[in-house]
Amino acid sequence: MLAKMAGQALFDPLCAAAVAFMNKEELKDRLSALPCSRILFLASPSALERWRLAPLIEAMRERAVVNVVTASANNPTPKDICEALLKFAGEPIDGIAALGGGSIIDLAKGISAFYDPESIPDEAQIVEGVRRHSYRLRDSFLPIVAIPTTAGTGSELTQWGTIWDLDEKKKYSVDAPMLKPRAAYIVPELTLTLSPPVTLSTGLDALSHAVEAYWSKRTSPLVRALASQSIGMILGSLEPLLARPQDMKLREKLCCASVLAGLAFSQTRTTACHSLSYPLTMFFNVPHGLAAAMTLGAVARRNAGHFPDDAELFDLFAPYGGVQAWLDGVCAQFRPLRLSSFGVKADALEMLCDHAFTAGRMDNNPVAFSRDDALAILREVL
Repeated sequence: MLAKMAGQALFDPLCAAAVAFMNKEELKDRLSALPCSRILFLASPSALERWRLAPLIEAMRERAVVNVVTASANNPTPKDICEALLKFAGEPIDGIAALGGGSIIDLAKGISAFYDPESIPDEAQIVEGVRRHSYRLRDSFLPIVAIPTTAGTGSELTQWGTIWDLDEKKKYSVDAPMLKPRAAYIVPELTLTLSPPVTLSTGLDALSHAVEAYWSKRTSPLVRALASQSIGMILGSLEPLLARPQDMKLREKLCCASVLAGLAFSQTRTTACHSLSYPLTMFFNVPHGLAAAMTLGAVARRNAGHFPDDAELFDLFAPYGGVQAWLDGVCAQFRPLRLSSFGVKADALEMLCDHAFTAGRMDNNPVAFSRDDALAILREVL
């Protein structure tokens, strides 16, 4: 009976991944001991060069066949999935080790969702599969071990991966419980080479995940506890880290905050801020974390009083002058966190609203926003 009930998804584990913090040498040992005989190692060319990963890959090859596939996808598309599948066409694979930022881990989920050793789908088939979620009918997926090199996306703990259809100007997701990585290996030193702008953007992404999980319609006392801890750590560490980018203690703290935020929003998904962010990235290339955080203050004011323990959330920001004041302060040395800083003009706001209502995100917000509400929020951050 329990097996049948579990098959009906009545039990949703808090965390399906084995989460472990480690250094680079320990990472080599862990990856070398993976219980796979044929591994796809997915990373960007720059990651292979930056971290001199050849010795790590050779150590893995002592116990398994390792097929290295490099990808530079930023915001992966169906075309990126197709090209990655073609790179190891016809070769059996029984696991993926994905080392990189959220885009690389999302790409790994796309590969897992569409991998078939006997038939390689073309780009059109992947587009159709992503739209219709036909991959969910499969009996199995390639297991993923995620090694994030940024502290913010949370993709190493969630069951969904963002896929962008640039032709149709739409954002989709591959989304299935078996796409949750089996392991998340957190190596804070891999974040040492992040530039300050990327450190900021990914840190703000983690903050948005935590805050939106806190007030989501699906929130719970446990989610709010995880989110509160994450938010406090980010508020106390992100700005100092931007001033001291080689501070390993701060790097570790931000990595831990990202994991906590990932755990929180893996239970709830995101809300209005992420829904509003997708067209900002799609049409104006606003980095995802900045796009998500851009409306955080405006949405927070509207959500106040409409979710449990709201005072406790706002108390975390109070020493900094509130949500918007903290955001403005942490972004001050870079550029204002405003749409106009990224070339968005007032005449584009109507178009952005046309693409701002993502199902499962906007309707997950504690306050229902109309098109007029969304337009007012975008005007506020112009």
